[in-house]
Amino acid sequence: MRLLSNPSTPLAAACSILLAGGGVASTARGQVAFDPPQTIPLPDGHLPTAILPVDLDGDGVLDLVVPGRGLEGRVERFRGLEDGTFEALPAWELEVPTDEVAPGDLDGDGDLDLVFAVRTAQGQLAILENLGGHEFAPAVMVRLEREPRGVALADLDGDGVLDAVAVNYGSDSISTLAGDGAGGFEPADARTIGRESVAICFPQEVAAVDLDLDGLAEAVIPAIGNGRVRVADFSGADLSIPPTRGTISPWIVNQQSAITTLATGDLDADGDVDLVTPVILLGLPQRVVVYTNDGSGGLDDRSHFQTNFSGFSWCATVTDFTGDGLPEIVAGMAIPGSIMVLENRTEPEGPIDFAAAVPIHEGAFIRSLASGDVDRDGRADLLAVDIASDVLLIFRNRSGEGGIAGIDDAAGVSAAGVGLGSDSLRAAPSPMRPLADRNRDGRIDGRDLAIELAEFGPRSAPRWGEATDAEGDRR
Repeated sequence: MRLLSNPSTPLAAACSILLAGGGVASTARGQVAFDPPQTIPLPDGHLPTAILPVDLDGDGVLDLVVPGRGLEGRVERFRGLEDGTFEALPAWELEVPTDEVAPGDLDGDGDLDLVFAVRTAQGQLAILENLGGHEFAPAVMVRLEREPRGVALADLDGDGVLDAVAVNYGSDSISTLAGDGAGGFEPADARTIGRESVAICFPQEVAAVDLDLDGLAEAVIPAIGNGRVRVADFSGADLSIPPTRGTISPWIVNQQSAITTLATGDLDADGDVDLVTPVILLGLPQRVVVYTNDGSGGLDDRSHFQTNFSGFSWCATVTDFTGDGLPEIVAGMAIPGSIMVLENRTEPEGPIDFAAAVPIHEGAFIRSLASGDVDRDGRADLLAVDIASDVLLIFRNRSGEGGIAGIDDAAGVSAAGVGLGSDSLRAAPSPMRPLADRNRDGRIDGRDLAIELAEFGPRSAPRWGEATDAEGDRR
């Protein structure tokens, strides 16, 4: 089943074509295996944007933090219990929508504080100091530029203190903030990126990773408007932002692929960090692109692997689920929200290679994926949030114990242990308007679709069939 390639095709028609496609097999053979997902419903309208598994109370058990774009500005959270289940805790009422969250010990007291990217026209970071025992101080806000989408923490200048780097979607810019070692930040620098392209770049996320193995992290940014991965190399002397370098997403079957989000990991076990970006293609099977690091931070060696015919590529995570030292790629899709597993088959000294993608779940819009050993059995488990269905999904790793659980087996259980069939997932509203030239590059293509998907939430809800005009005006 193919998506119409006419760039003026309404997005609603495109989605109806995809949703009419056939199902997938209920099981598949492979070394990677997961139990059917545990399904934890989130409040209606929470619109989860990320899932962070992190030990916030130091008891050795992962807890969960789920930011969201809901109009109430809540952050949902769950305490991990010894038996591998989770207890819902009172939500943080930040009263502003949040897209991403980064953990780090900002004040040197031994526990992890949290920093949220606040998705508002006058952008901010929200800092929550960890007081211990799942108690946190009221949020402290630090102003940024317009509409931050992503934030990462790292010691960017080599002074031993965590700094912050954020990307501002609405300003086409990157910002650095200097940590003071006592839990606060001071703005340090800001730089507009994407001037090498006529398109508006719309930076979507940021990761802080040491690509060139010099001991200092670089900021790596997927820019969905111009289809580029940008890298800012910090000198270590201060937090001034140098001109960014990077690479563009490849042409695939005579079509320029559209970047969405970013995942990182050492995919070929050679000691450096490689990158993965899910990419959108119109009328073609979706793919993930792997940018192989040359050891000094160069990312020009690109390969791509098919994920799915239906839906649109959105997110990925890179994790070694089998314990063989080679991380797999798990890709999350939108409309419909399949989750696809690509098992790493890279041979020593050989090129990066993956087995054919296998579906393990189908939902509405998988907005974010993460991994962590939630049941403490020594194997990484998979976590996902569905922004359109307002659910959190936990797939427990059973690699080596059998085949991959397919979507027909994924009945799931709620946080309280009550069975939840697939009918319990709320259906995603359908887009209502044709694609437009959102990045103003003079054409309508997958990058414009990526921007539409990136803005799923209160602002876009009227054309997705949900919110009132008044709600749509609030961002």
